[in-house]
Amino acid sequence: MPSPYLIVIGGDSPLISKEDSEDFVVSCQDRFEEDVEMYVGVASRRELKEFIEGHQLQEYGEVKENLPKNEKNGLRKFGLPLMDDVGLCDKGGKDAYMFGNMYIVNTEMVVKRGHHLVRLVNRLYALRRGPVDPRNWVGLRKYLPEIAKGEWKVSEAESYFKKKVGINARMILVHPRCALDVDATVDQLRAVGYLLRKYKRE
Repeated sequence: MPSPYLIVIGGDSPLISKEDSEDFVVSCQDRFEEDVEMYVGVASRRELKEFIEGHQLQEYGEVKENLPKNEKNGLRKFGLPLMDDVGLCDKGGKDAYMFGNMYIVNTEMVVKRGHHLVRLVNRLYALRRGPVDPRNWVGLRKYLPEIAKGEWKVSEAESYFKKKVGINARMILVHPRCALDVDATVDQLRAVGYLLRKYKRE
Protein backbone atom coordinates (compact mmCIF):
# COMPACT_ATOMS: atom_id res chain seq x y z
CA MET A 1 0.00 0.00 0.00
CA PRO A 2 1.50 3.39 -0.98
CA SER A 3 2.31 6.01 1.64
CA PRO A 4 1.29 8.25 3.37
CA TYR A 5 -0.71 5.78 5.43
CA LEU A 6 -0.63 5.67 9.21
CA ILE A 7 -1.66 2.59 11.18
CA VAL A 8 -3.29 3.32 14.54
CA ILE A 9 -3.61 0.57 17.16
CA GLY A 10 -5.48 0.92 20.45
CA GLY A 11 -3.08 1.22 23.37
CA ASP A 12 -5.44 -0.77 25.61
CA SER A 13 -5.54 -3.80 23.31
CA PRO A 14 -2.66 -5.99 24.52
CA LEU A 15 -3.73 -9.11 22.60
CA ILE A 16 -3.12 -7.57 19.18
CA SER A 17 -0.04 -9.30 17.79
CA LYS A 18 2.48 -8.41 15.10
CA GLU A 19 0.81 -10.98 12.86
CA ASP A 20 -2.60 -9.38 13.47
CA SER A 21 -1.34 -5.98 12.34
CA GLU A 22 0.39 -7.48 9.29
CA ASP A 23 -2.78 -9.37 8.31
CA PHE A 24 -4.74 -6.14 8.74
CA VAL A 25 -2.46 -4.31 6.30
CA VAL A 26 -2.78 -7.11 3.72
CA SER A 27 -6.57 -7.11 4.05
CA CYS A 28 -6.60 -3.33 3.60
CA GLN A 29 -4.67 -3.77 0.37
CA ASP A 30 -7.36 -6.20 -0.81
CA ARG A 31 -10.00 -3.47 -0.41
CA PHE A 32 -7.75 -0.61 -1.50
CA GLU A 33 -9.40 2.27 -3.38
CA GLU A 34 -7.81 5.60 -4.28
CA ASP A 35 -10.52 7.73 -2.64
CA VAL A 36 -10.77 5.76 0.61
CA GLU A 37 -9.47 7.84 3.52
CA MET A 38 -9.51 5.24 6.25
CA TYR A 39 -9.73 1.49 6.84
CA VAL A 40 -11.43 0.43 10.07
CA GLY A 41 -10.71 -2.92 11.71
CA VAL A 42 -13.84 -4.77 12.82
CA ALA A 43 -14.24 -8.13 14.53
CA SER A 44 -16.97 -10.71 14.11
CA ARG A 45 -19.07 -11.38 17.19
CA ARG A 46 -19.69 -14.90 15.90
CA GLU A 47 -15.94 -15.51 15.72
CA LEU A 48 -15.45 -13.90 19.16
CA LYS A 49 -17.84 -16.44 20.68
CA GLU A 50 -15.85 -19.27 19.05
CA PHE A 51 -12.59 -17.72 20.30
CA ILE A 52 -13.81 -17.32 23.91
CA GLU A 53 -15.18 -20.86 24.06
CA GLY A 54 -12.24 -22.38 22.19
CA HIS A 55 -9.78 -20.93 24.73
CA GLN A 56 -12.07 -21.68 27.71
CA LEU A 57 -12.35 -18.06 28.78
CA GLN A 58 -16.07 -18.07 29.63
CA GLU A 59 -15.37 -17.50 33.34
CA TYR A 60 -14.34 -13.94 32.42
CA GLY A 61 -17.56 -13.29 30.50
CA GLU A 62 -19.55 -15.28 27.97
CA VAL A 63 -20.63 -14.01 24.57
CA LYS A 64 -24.39 -14.01 25.05
CA GLU A 65 -27.25 -12.32 23.21
CA ASN A 66 -26.17 -9.26 21.21
CA LEU A 67 -27.67 -6.45 23.29
CA PRO A 68 -26.37 -2.92 24.09
CA LYS A 69 -27.09 -3.60 27.78
CA ASN A 70 -24.66 -5.94 29.50
CA GLU A 71 -26.09 -9.28 30.62
CA LYS A 72 -25.13 -10.94 33.91
CA ASN A 73 -21.84 -12.82 33.43
CA GLY A 74 -21.88 -11.62 29.83
CA LEU A 75 -19.03 -10.11 27.84
CA ARG A 76 -19.98 -6.53 27.06
CA LYS A 77 -19.24 -6.52 23.36
CA PHE A 78 -22.18 -5.23 21.36
CA GLY A 79 -21.86 -5.61 17.62
CA LEU A 80 -23.73 -3.82 14.84
CA PRO A 81 -25.80 -6.46 12.99
CA LEU A 82 -24.97 -6.37 9.29
CA MET A 83 -25.35 -8.41 6.13
CA ASP A 84 -21.95 -8.99 4.54
CA ASP A 85 -22.26 -7.86 0.92
CA VAL A 86 -18.56 -7.01 0.39
CA GLY A 87 -16.86 -10.30 1.29
CA LEU A 88 -15.56 -9.39 4.75
CA CYS A 89 -15.28 -13.05 5.68
CA ASP A 90 -15.52 -16.44 3.99
CA LYS A 91 -18.76 -17.35 5.76
CA GLY A 92 -20.57 -14.20 4.65
CA GLY A 93 -24.23 -13.80 5.60
CA LYS A 94 -25.45 -12.07 8.74
CA ASP A 95 -23.16 -11.24 11.63
CA ALA A 96 -22.57 -8.55 14.23
CA TYR A 97 -19.41 -6.47 13.96
CA MET A 98 -17.47 -4.73 16.75
CA PHE A 99 -14.63 -2.22 16.53
CA GLY A 100 -11.33 -4.07 16.21
CA ASN A 101 -9.03 -1.38 17.67
CA MET A 102 -7.00 -0.90 14.46
CA TYR A 103 -7.21 1.76 11.77
CA ILE A 104 -5.22 2.78 8.74
CA VAL A 105 -5.58 6.46 7.85
CA ASN A 106 -4.55 8.30 4.69
CA THR A 107 -3.07 11.29 6.52
CA GLU A 108 -2.77 13.56 3.46
CA MET A 109 -6.34 13.02 2.39
CA VAL A 110 -7.96 13.62 5.78
CA VAL A 111 -5.91 16.79 6.33
CA LYS A 112 -6.85 18.09 2.87
CA ARG A 113 -10.48 17.52 3.81
CA GLY A 114 -10.01 19.87 6.76
CA HIS A 115 -9.75 17.29 9.55
CA HIS A 116 -7.23 17.70 12.36
CA LEU A 117 -5.47 14.33 12.38
CA VAL A 118 -4.97 14.00 16.17
CA ARG A 119 -8.55 15.06 16.94
CA LEU A 120 -9.83 12.67 14.30
CA VAL A 121 -7.91 9.71 15.77
CA ASN A 122 -9.13 10.59 19.27
CA ARG A 123 -12.70 10.78 17.98
CA LEU A 124 -12.39 7.40 16.29
CA TYR A 125 -11.00 5.92 19.49
CA ALA A 126 -13.99 7.28 21.42
CA LEU A 127 -16.39 5.91 18.81
CA ARG A 128 -15.40 2.33 19.71
CA ARG A 129 -18.16 2.28 22.32
CA GLY A 130 -20.55 4.35 20.24
CA PRO A 131 -23.11 1.63 19.47
CA VAL A 132 -23.46 0.85 23.19
CA ASP A 133 -24.72 4.38 23.89
CA PRO A 134 -28.43 4.62 22.92
CA ARG A 135 -27.98 8.35 22.16
CA ASN A 136 -25.87 7.37 19.16
CA TRP A 137 -28.75 5.39 17.65
CA VAL A 138 -30.84 8.52 16.98
CA GLY A 139 -29.30 9.05 13.55
CA LEU A 140 -29.86 5.39 12.72
CA ARG A 141 -33.59 5.52 13.47
CA LYS A 142 -34.72 5.12 9.86
CA TYR A 143 -32.44 2.07 9.49
CA LEU A 144 -33.62 0.33 12.68
CA PRO A 145 -36.12 -2.03 10.96
CA GLU A 146 -33.36 -3.29 8.64
CA ILE A 147 -30.83 -3.47 11.48
CA ALA A 148 -33.25 -5.41 13.68
CA LYS A 149 -33.78 -7.94 10.89
CA GLY A 150 -30.06 -8.13 10.16
CA GLU A 151 -30.70 -6.81 6.65
CA TRP A 152 -28.63 -3.62 6.82
CA LYS A 153 -25.62 -4.16 4.58
CA VAL A 154 -21.93 -3.51 5.26
CA SER A 155 -21.78 -1.18 2.25
CA GLU A 156 -24.75 0.78 3.61
CA ALA A 157 -23.10 1.11 7.02
CA GLU A 158 -19.94 2.41 5.33
CA SER A 159 -22.01 5.01 3.45
CA TYR A 160 -23.71 6.05 6.69
CA PHE A 161 -20.31 6.42 8.41
CA LYS A 162 -19.18 8.74 5.59
CA LYS A 163 -22.30 10.86 6.01
CA LYS A 164 -22.08 10.92 9.83
CA VAL A 165 -18.32 11.32 10.36
CA GLY A 166 -17.32 12.85 7.02
CA ILE A 167 -14.72 10.18 6.25
CA ASN A 168 -14.82 7.69 3.37
CA ALA A 169 -14.00 4.44 5.17
CA ARG A 170 -14.00 0.69 4.59
CA MET A 171 -14.49 -2.07 7.13
CA ILE A 172 -11.75 -4.70 7.39
CA LEU A 173 -12.18 -7.96 9.30
CA VAL A 174 -9.57 -8.61 12.02
CA HIS A 175 -9.00 -11.46 14.47
CA PRO A 176 -11.61 -11.44 17.28
CA ARG A 177 -8.93 -11.05 19.99
CA CYS A 178 -8.23 -7.58 18.56
CA ALA A 179 -11.61 -6.45 19.91
CA LEU A 180 -10.72 -7.41 23.48
CA ASP A 181 -9.53 -4.10 24.87
CA VAL A 182 -8.73 -3.85 28.58
CA ASP A 183 -11.03 -1.49 30.47
CA ALA A 184 -11.75 -3.36 33.71
CA THR A 185 -10.19 -5.89 36.04
CA VAL A 186 -12.08 -8.76 34.41
CA ASP A 187 -10.62 -7.71 31.04
CA GLN A 188 -7.12 -7.92 32.52
CA LEU A 189 -7.86 -11.37 33.94
CA ARG A 190 -9.19 -12.53 30.57
CA ALA A 191 -6.06 -11.27 28.78
CA VAL A 192 -3.75 -12.93 31.31
CA GLY A 193 -5.77 -16.16 31.15
CA TYR A 194 -5.51 -16.25 27.37
CA LEU A 195 -1.77 -15.55 27.34
CA LEU A 196 -1.04 -18.16 30.01
CA ARG A 197 -2.98 -20.80 28.06
CA LYS A 198 -1.28 -19.77 24.83
CA TYR A 199 2.28 -19.97 26.18
CA LYS A 200 1.52 -23.19 28.02
CA ARG A 201 0.52 -24.80 24.71
CA GLU A 202 3.67 -23.48 23.03
